[in-house]
Amino acid sequence: MLLGLTSFDDKTYKMISTLLWIFGLSTLFLSVTMLIPALVSFSYDEVSVALSFIFSSCLGLFSGVALLLASQGNKYNYNAKVIIIITIFIWPILGLFSSLPFLFSENLLSFTNAFFESMSGITSSGASVIIDISNAPKGILLWRSLLQWVGGFITILLAISVLSLMRIGGMDLFHSSLQKSDRDTALHRFIQASKSLWWVYLVLTIVCSFFLIAFGMSPFDSVIHALSTISTGGFSSKTQGINEFSNIHIELIICIFMLAGSLNFTLYWAVANAKWNELIIEGELRYLFGIIFLYLVIIFFILYSYTDNNISGVFRSSLFNTISSISTTGYYLNTVDYDNFIPVIYILFFSLMLIGGASVSTSGGVKQLRLIVFFKLTFSELFKLTHPNAVHPISYMNKTIDESSLRRTWGFLMTFISIFVIISILFTFFGLNFIDSLSLTVLSLTNSGAGAELLYLSQKYYEMDNIIKWIIIVTQVLGRVEIMLLLIFLSPSFWRN
Repeated sequence: MLLGLTSFDDKTYKMISTLLWIFGLSTLFLSVTMLIPALVSFSYDEVSVALSFIFSSCLGLFSGVALLLASQGNKYNYNAKVIIIITIFIWPILGLFSSLPFLFSENLLSFTNAFFESMSGITSSGASVIIDISNAPKGILLWRSLLQWVGGFITILLAISVLSLMRIGGMDLFHSSLQKSDRDTALHRFIQASKSLWWVYLVLTIVCSFFLIAFGMSPFDSVIHALSTISTGGFSSKTQGINEFSNIHIELIICIFMLAGSLNFTLYWAVANAKWNELIIEGELRYLFGIIFLYLVIIFFILYSYTDNNISGVFRSSLFNTISSISTTGYYLNTVDYDNFIPVIYILFFSLMLIGGASVSTSGGVKQLRLIVFFKLTFSELFKLTHPNAVHPISYMNKTIDESSLRRTWGFLMTFISIFVIISILFTFFGLNFIDSLSLTVLSLTNSGAGAELLYLSQKYYEMDNIIKWIIIVTQVLGRVEIMLLLIFLSPSFWRN
């Protein structure tokens, strides 16, 4: 029985016990993971950094064991309320413990900076307050990318197990190629997705790293970029990012695997099990490639008209930055000579980040699925205006979309826009100009923080006031919990029996 909670009823005991159990396991996992950058730090003679990881790991292990012991003796209850609380608070809790190495290594002097870096990692956002990344300790660089890699996989699992099951924002419409379970609960979906997809996620990362090494990247840099590319996080081991390598083959590999990270991950499982038909019927795949092609053509011709560069350089920059934006990775490639603000390019990259990747991917943004439903609903309403007596059902992948799913999708889009406006106003209120406020909002809310140069952000993250950094942290979490879950959590009806 949990100590000090004798006034609570049995249902409350079970809920708290379940939360302690999950958060304890998560903390233990993160603490064990810290030993990897500790070993890397020792191998590079970064003894003080290695000790900071070991000390942080010990604190995490102690806290995790304490949480598990506190939860013992009680039955666990994974009801909807518990699942929502876990989905919301798993991000800041992991971010808090993962910030310890940053704090103890003395590379990020304040708690705000340490927490900012860890939350940007675990949410796969990619915003960084480290000034000289190229000369930062190797252990710290690896830890940042590991956090993005872990956070990316958590995003996939929560999309399959929680968001789709609870039909958040129309996520019940997404197409899963995984085998259906007899017991369709969030816990069973989470376990099934973990077992089916962990090796897919790992193999994609290894293959990406292998090809980066084959084309000239060092083993350490290849691991850093493979972890951050598959998770569409955008952290790099270089201050100037991909530009420092100046290698067209590396750029192409990064493009391919950024795109791989923004696809529906259940498709990889289907292909591995020879279910090739899934690639044909998958709706988001066609729309994603169609949008990339359309934007690529437009961006290419605009950049070519604004610069005197050769076609090759313009195409490299257009292709790389288009895929980087829509996947919300945020890597920036500058192979063309232009420094001036180009409004139409800004709007194009801005809109790509808002669109994002597939619904069950590591990407942020609104997601392709909701965009598809939005346009289908819009065209249906236009059709009804000209054919008022006609029956025009809205369908997706040969299935009719019911009214409640349309309403949930529309509700999400309106809520997303409202939150976007509120956060932009907050940034403006605390001193940012109009363009920076819009840019920072879309970078944070779509978890595209590494793409600051794509949206002409005039300040570096380490130059911003602490209040701005805290708003960014909250916005990054909002982007990962899909906004609606937090609103449900804050509603009075959520806490009524």
